[in-house]
Amino acid sequence: MRLAHRLFLLFTAGHAAAVLAALFLPLPDPLAGLAGASLYGPLRLFRSLGLPVFDATEANGWSFPSAFGVVLVIAFWLAAWLLAGHAVAFAVRRLRRA
Repeated sequence: MRLAHRLFLLFTAGHAAAVLAALFLPLPDPLAGLAGASLYGPLRLFRSLGLPVFDATEANGWSFPSAFGVVLVIAFWLAAWLLAGHAVAFAVRRLRRA
């Protein structure tokens, strides 16, 4: 398995573990806020592009993501971590050659 793919799996597993920890463990507010930002940050970006990523219902001022929004967020983070894995692997290859 290539280094970029191993890094992709590592980054994705770390992100998933952090989000699951924020959902099920009592974490300090900054860590829980980061987990929320990893969901709502990409959603706000996609909403600014005019995509229907939020449901019409609200709870305490927060809109829930639509199914389409959840799929877009998952695709966004998978693409981001894949790009990061390739960038780190590229940098490691360049350092090994130097």
